[in-house]
Amino acid sequence: GAHEKSKIYSMEFAPFAHFEIRSEGKNFTKLRVTITEGKNRELRRFFAHFDAKILDLKRIAFGGIELNNLPENKTRYFTRREYDDLHKFMKRKRANTIAQAKNEANAKKQAIENDNRKFKYKD
Repeated sequence: GAHEKSKIYSMEFAPFAHFEIRSEGKNFTKLRVTITEGKNRELRRFFAHFDAKILDLKRIAFGGIELNNLPENKTRYFTRREYDDLHKFMKRKRANTIAQAKNEANAKKQAIENDNRKFKYKD
């Protein structure tokens, strides 16, 4: 696959939140891996780094929402609990984004004030 041709110049990968060996065969090991963030092809690159091929990769949950063998390109309604959990998550995410923006604005304002102090002249 394309990941085999990719050169890895650095490996920045947050550790797995959890993993377990589900089964082992003569030429393979079946793992269940939990990650908190996954970027494009990151798991494939990670295992390729150790000369391990991924034969099958399946997302079973996303953000706490279990996919329950949902076929590709199909949809389903959220359960009430999934909806509530997602709503709480989005509220926290929004609050964190607003707080981060305020912190960045305050830091920028402070930097400007510090720069202005350096250039004040007395007559």
